[in-house]
Amino acid sequence: MAHLTLLAKTSCTSNPSDGISRIFIFVRVTDENGDAVTGLAQKNFDVWRGMGAEAISFVAAQGATNMPGIYAIALEKTLGSLKGQFVYTVRAKSGSGKEQAKGWTLTDLVML
Repeated sequence: MAHLTLLAKTSCTSNPSDGISRIFIFVRVTDENGDAVTGLAQKNFDVWRGMGAEAISFVAAQGATNMPGIYAIALEKTLGSLKGQFVYTVRAKSGSGKEQAKGWTLTDLVML
C-alpha cells in the first residue's frame, strides 16, 4: 500500500455574534516521492479530536494560489470560552482498492 505524508497547521477564528468558532486545518499532502497530491476532496479527509470524529464543513484545495497539494479543511465548533490545547488527528486517502494510499498526522490548536 502506498503511503501519503501529511504536514498540518491549525488556526481558529471566532464570531462572538453566533458563538461559532471556525477551525481551519491547513494540510500539505505528498506522495512517497515527495510530489504534491492534487485532486483531493472532502471525501478524502477525516478529522478526529480525541476519540470523536469531527464534522468537516468543507475542504478547499489551495492549488489555485500556486500551492499544489495544500488543502484547507474547515470545521465549525461551538468552543465558547474553552481554553486549552486541542489535538486533532487528520487522515487523507487517495485512490481505491489495492491502489489506495493513506497517511495521517497530528496537529494542535491552543486557545488562550
